[in-house]
Amino acid sequence: MFTPEPGFPLGDIPAAHAAERPDAVAVRAGDAELTWEELHRASDAAARGLKLSGVERGHIVPLMLPNGVDVVVAAFACLKLGAVPQPLSTRLAPAEERAILALSEPPVVVGLQGARPDRSTTVAELRRLGSGEGELTTEIGPSWKAPTSGGSTGRPKIILSGAEGAFNPFDMEAWGLRPGEQSLITAPSTTTRPSPRP
Repeated sequence: MFTPEPGFPLGDIPAAHAAERPDAVAVRAGDAELTWEELHRASDAAARGLKLSGVERGHIVPLMLPNGVDVVVAAFACLKLGAVPQPLSTRLAPAEERAILALSEPPVVVGLQGARPDRSTTVAELRRLGSGEGELTTEIGPSWKAPTSGGSTGRPKIILSGAEGAFNPFDMEAWGLRPGEQSLITAPSTTTRPSPRP
């Protein structure tokens, strides 16, 4: 069974699993699921769509998506390009949303249809845009995540992970995961909640 070596690009994980077990379920959310082959094809197409939308290595890409398979597709698409996925709550207060987007200066925001029309797109639109294009070379990004925090001031801050977008065995060891195991994620996939009102 495929087990990444230290330093293996996170963006290549779907392709590696798809080569070994294409029909195994990779991600399931409610009634929706994707096999490793489907996740590989979807995230590759979305990565090409992101590239055509101006996303490059090191760019932060806000993912304003509810829990579901699309947030996984979008995250792997970012990692394939060496971009930094930034899951955000779909329930941010408008002022908080504006402040975070001003800090990250994203070329595009992956969100819901019709949301944030200035720079917004959907996973479906990215896949459509990136369909039929050639192979992308995977890049390892400078950071694999960019969570936000209100900190003690209540002003949004972006906290770039100090770890690059490559596999680190410590992550599996810390969570007690072994190759081939499945994990149930019961928490929201987004990392930011609206700031409490004074």
